[in-house]
Amino acid sequence: MSASTAFNVYARTVVRQRKIPFEITADNDPFYGESNAKVLKESMEQHEGLQEVAKPIGYDSRYSE
Repeated sequence: MSASTAFNVYARTVVRQRKIPFEITADNDPFYGESNAKVLKESMEQHEGLQEVAKPIGYDSRYSE
């Protein structure tokens, strides 16, 4: 089945059923797990702390306001 035919089948199904023909869910996805959420939160906090200290590449304090 070509990509064009597959899209046409999908589009006709969407129109006929008035919804996407599959269910979207994040169940059992390890990305959304509690342990990964903790790691992501810690990484974001660490990143935010670094932004306060870091200077952009090419930063020259003589030209800052």
